[in-house]
Amino acid sequence: MKATRTLSFQRIFLLFSTVLLVGLLLNTLCNIFWLAIILGALFSVSILVLSVCRALNVPSVCNKEYNEYLENGKAQLKELLKK
Repeated sequence: MKATRTLSFQRIFLLFSTVLLVGLLLNTLCNIFWLAIILGALFSVSILVLSVCRALNVPSVCNKEYNEYLENGKAQLKELLKK
C-alpha cells in the first residue's frame, strides 16, 4: 500500500470531527464533574438546614415543655397506629 502525501476532503473531515467529538466529550465530563460537586454541596447544605429547623422546633430539654412534646408525639403515634 502506497502512502499518499495529499490530504483528501474525507480525511480532513474525519480528523476535524474526531477532534471536535473528543473535545465535546472532555468538556461534558468536566461539566458533569462540577455539577456533581455543586449538587453534593447543595445536598449537604439542605441537610444542615433541615436539621437546624428540626432542632429549633424541639423545646428545651431541661424543661417541662420537652415532656409535653414527647407526650404529644406519643399520642400522635398512637392515633396513627389506630388508623
